[in-house]
Amino acid sequence: MENRVTLRVTGISSEECASRIRDGLRELSGVDTVEVDCRRGIVEIGGSELERADLADILCDMGYTAVPE
Repeated sequence: MENRVTLRVTGISSEECASRIRDGLRELSGVDTVEVDCRRGIVEIGGSELERADLADILCDMGYTAVPE
C-alpha cells in the first residue's frame, strides 16, 4: 500500500542539498518517490511501509533536522 510522509526539514539551502536528500532517501527499501521543496523546506516521500520516525532519523544522520508537517 502506497503512503506519503511529509516532513519539514531545516538546513536545505540549495539544490545540492535537495539532490543529496533525494539520492539518500531513494536508496531506502520501500521508497518510491522523493520530492524536495528547497524554498519551503518540505520533503515528501512516497512509498510503502514508510515510518516517519525512521525517515526523520535518516535525515538527521545526513545533517538535517526533520519534523512532521
